[in-house]
Order: sequence, then C-alpha cells, then structure tokens
Amino acid sequence: QRAVDQLFLNDATKANESSKVVLYLEPGIYSITSTIHIPPQANIVGAGPDKTIIRNSGAGPIFDTVTSSSTLLQLIKV
Repeated sequence: QRAVDQLFLNDATKANESSKVVLYLEPGIYSITSTIHIPPQANIVGAGPDKTIIRNSGAGPIFDTVTSSSTLLQLIKV
C-alpha cells in the first residue's frame, strides 16, 4: 500500500504529469494481509502470471478501487 500511496496519492505529484507512472512488481510471491486501495490513475504491472504472484491471507479482496479525490489520509471508495 505504501508504494501505491507514494506514487499515486502523494499531494506533491497527484493529478499532474509526475503521477503518470507505472508501479512494476518484480517477479516473486507477495503476501498481503489487508486490501490494497488503488486510485483510478494507477498503473500496476507484474512480470507475468507465473512470475508475479499475489497471495491474500486477509479476509477482504486483494484490490479495491478508490476515487481520484482520495488522499494519503482519506480513502474515498468508488
């Protein structure tokens, strides 16, 4: 979540050219315990379906979309 927040919800870069970046997930197994909140302008790319694996050990969904009005301190659900 921290990487998504820093890249896509950072007030210094939000809604300008600096926020149009891609978060690349390197090959590996990523274990999460809570939902990752993704804003609409986020681009997340893995190394491939058999190389970047996300495992969820939490009760909620892996990803949830929030609005572009969200901030680091306030997530606004779609």
